[in-house]
Amino acid sequence: MPLTLIAGAGYWYLGSVDWELLCSLLVGSIPGIVVGSLASARIPDRVIRPILASILLVVGAKLIL
Repeated sequence: MPLTLIAGAGYWYLGSVDWELLCSLLVGSIPGIVVGSLASARIPDRVIRPILASILLVVGAKLIL
């Protein structure tokens, strides 16, 4: 998080921030973070790990292909 904040501040200082894109990303990511945090506190580890592993495998496969 601190690295992202510093990098974002640097881009803002240079004037190369696409505010429309930033708002679109925040609209999707902030609710996802809140829901994911609340769900991970209630769902057992044995359920979350396979789901997370599956998502990471799919993302990795899409990067390779």
